[in-house]
Amino acid sequence: MRKIKFKAKTFGDTAIHDGTEVCGSLIVYDWNKDVGIGNEYFIINEHGQFRVKPETIRQCTCRRDKNKKEIYEGDIIKKDGYLFQVKFGEYDNDYSDERHACGIGWYLEYVDNGKYIEESVYDPDEDPKIIAFSPYLSDEYEIVGNIYDNPELKQKEV
Repeated sequence: MRKIKFKAKTFGDTAIHDGTEVCGSLIVYDWNKDVGIGNEYFIINEHGQFRVKPETIRQCTCRRDKNKKEIYEGDIIKKDGYLFQVKFGEYDNDYSDERHACGIGWYLEYVDNGKYIEESVYDPDEDPKIIAFSPYLSDEYEIVGNIYDNPELKQKEV
């Protein structure tokens, strides 16, 4: 059985863990039924149990980039000279020819920030904005940030 890992930022219940990113298993306590204060989210690992901000929870894709770093939902990766955000859900790659594919699972969404990183075979005007996240191409991916720590990667220059 595969272990599903999560990553999130702590609430900062202590000065040591103020906004620290932690990895491990996700636990959700539903306090609504008992005391009416809402859900609380925790990451538990070998170092303890940490209360985390629910809006920062990201699931591990069980894939690694070319530098052997684990790739998580919400990561921004560089592929073929362009940036893509790692997402999970239902997708349709919007190819208009025989390469059309849709599905449910991990996918990459093109980040249209107006920046061109390097020479590339990918053409955002011709190629799809959404592509399946192939585990066979992991050595082509490089994590450059994520949507929480590096929101500027998604912002278009004006």
